Amino acid sequence: MVARLVEMVVKPGAAADLSNAVENRAVPLAQQSGGFQGKFVMVLREESRIVVAASFWDSEDDVARYERNIFPRIRSVLLPFIEGDIRARVFLVTCQPQILSLIKTELLANGSGVCGSLTQILKASAA
Repeated sequence: MVARLVEMVVKPGAAADLSNAVENRAVPLAQQSGGFQGKFVMVLREESRIVVAASFWDSEDDVARYERNIFPRIRSVLLPFIEGDIRARVFLVTCQPQILSLIKTELLANGSGVCGSLTQILKASAA
């Protein structure tokens, strides 16, 4: 399993629009690419405008195909709602099998791996 982490800074007041773009446009595009297992979104506790999205893939080849064929379209969907550019890195998932199993179970239980909408997370972290 491979994890692709994407970091971005949300423009002030654009959290709801970014959340809608991720859920309604980015995730369906990612699902068109083979090997997509799901994703979740994290918000930095100290600065709620900094968002990291982790997507999980079967293999490095799947990620390479996604980055080549799908991500340019996703990037254009997200750019209006973020400051600067999107920083992406790919990691091999090397955790113990029990943890990997929990991740897969959580992703499957939540459909596309959504652990709450980005808007809800940003509001909660700002409170």
